[in-house]
Amino acid sequence: MKRTEIEQQIINHYMQFVTDVETIVDDRRILYRVGDRFAVEVTRCDHDLNNPHDMMRVWRKAGFIKTMLPTHIAVETYYYDINGNCWGLYNVTHKLSDDGHRRIINFDYLREWTQDNINELVAECIRMREMGITHQGEAVTAC
Repeated sequence: MKRTEIEQQIINHYMQFVTDVETIVDDRRILYRVGDRFAVEVTRCDHDLNNPHDMMRVWRKAGFIKTMLPTHIAVETYYYDINGNCWGLYNVTHKLSDDGHRRIINFDYLREWTQDNINELVAECIRMREMGITHQGEAVTAC
């Protein structure tokens, strides 16, 4: 995905907040820490596009995606509130379902495993945290 210079500057700005990067599993799972209370974990998911039961095929058949990717980035976020409780807030790859009862995949942010795409997703999660925007699109003030 080609990014504009402004988009890249925004990504670079938010990546400056990363205080530590830890490779957990052979460059397939990486943890980006932002201070003591927030972390973004990215995991590489591989797909067998020849397998009719592969999730990429299922997602395309259901109309969720147009293009099947050989890999994608799974994101988990860990936000610790002032009481030490851990929440999965500020995750750009999640959104609230139409009925409002559960989190679902935000296919608008389904990206292939590349460092540029990892940086984009991590930066967007950090931006959401800095602005107090959860996956539900609402601000968090109690934490």
